[in-house]
Amino acid sequence: MGAEIDRDYPSGNLHLICILKGACFFLADLSRALHRDAFVDFMGISSYGKGKSTSGEVKVTKDLDISVEGADLLIVEDIVDSGVTLNYLMNLLEQRKPRSIRTEIQALTLQGVMILLQPTIGW
Repeated sequence: MGAEIDRDYPSGNLHLICILKGACFFLADLSRALHRDAFVDFMGISSYGKGKSTSGEVKVTKDLDISVEGADLLIVEDIVDSGVTLNYLMNLLEQRKPRSIRTEIQALTLQGVMILLQPTIGW
């Protein structure tokens, strides 16, 4: 996976955006697999409120600390349930004028069933 990222982003400003809190260990493994420099920043985002199912209302609980304008962004997420939060996040980050935005997702849940994904970029 790291080799694929190195190949796809050989130069320039690469920002790994970790979605808190679940993706921290996934980010750690991913960043160790890279053979290039990358910025790391964190976002907290939620669409759950107090329940276990999505409320549909997305809230940013922790924003980025650095500007991403003109940078290549790789959003690192552990689990995508409904896609509501990820869709909101992608639209939010597009407004900040990055060069590109891609995702690295560890697992999806479809109708309550978790599906582990093979490491790939661009889902």
